[in-house]
Amino acid sequence: MFSQALKSLYRVIMYTSIITGLQGIMRTLTVILVLGLRPDPVILAMIFGICVFVYGRDRIVGLDSDSKTDPRSKWIAKNQTRLKLVVHISGGIILLLAPLRLKTISLLAAILCLALAYNIKILPGGKSFKQLPGFKTPFVSAIWVALTAGLPLIASGKTLDERDFFVMAIVFLYMSTLISINDIYDITEDKANGVKSLAVLIGESNVRGLASVFSLVGAAIAAFSISSTGLFLAGIYFSIYAISIKSPRGRDHTATVFAYRASSFIMFILVLLFK
Repeated sequence: MFSQALKSLYRVIMYTSIITGLQGIMRTLTVILVLGLRPDPVILAMIFGICVFVYGRDRIVGLDSDSKTDPRSKWIAKNQTRLKLVVHISGGIILLLAPLRLKTISLLAAILCLALAYNIKILPGGKSFKQLPGFKTPFVSAIWVALTAGLPLIASGKTLDERDFFVMAIVFLYMSTLISINDIYDITEDKANGVKSLAVLIGESNVRGLASVFSLVGAAIAAFSISSTGLFLAGIYFSIYAISIKSPRGRDHTATVFAYRASSFIMFILVLLFK
């Protein structure tokens, strides 16, 4: 019974995007550590709410196009009411907290508009932004930069300097790695839905190599431009992750999920230990 309860808890955390919200917090805390900012509980709570709201809504909206053969899609199809409740609560968190950090309202609105418009078919030919060739990786990575670096920087009132932009570039490159590799997992469904991710466009082996290069460039910036040993080591981890972790659906996907979900926590720990 205890084992079954743990499995149920695991599914709730993973499939409602609560884990994505926790990843958002860890990525933001990493940026805060590197830039020497003061942690802001309101900003962290907002980021958690945004992640859960956007990704949870995306899973509900995208359910019709999913194969419904994998565990996540089956769970979402069966628990739509629960997921919608989580999405509504997270949306409420955003609405309640946004007035407390008025300086971030413009960026917050831009993040939400871009993230929510990502799947809407508003482009000529009835296409969405995610269906533009190679657009997914830079688009989503840029939103993550705005979320995890832009919001805390604006809230802090700090004047942006060279170090801030270097850190944002590193976040962009590391997120590009994670998104590119994670897309290998969805390559079959993306092809069926007309989503031309980098994995679809250039194939698995090429996208692994490209993603590894993204991380190595980020690691080089971390080492030589901002002297952050922690971010450098994180880049090495991401590079190894890109070329070694298998991603197709199947029995090896557990390792893929763990390496992907744990990546933000590993990056934070490395920066915490080595700066």
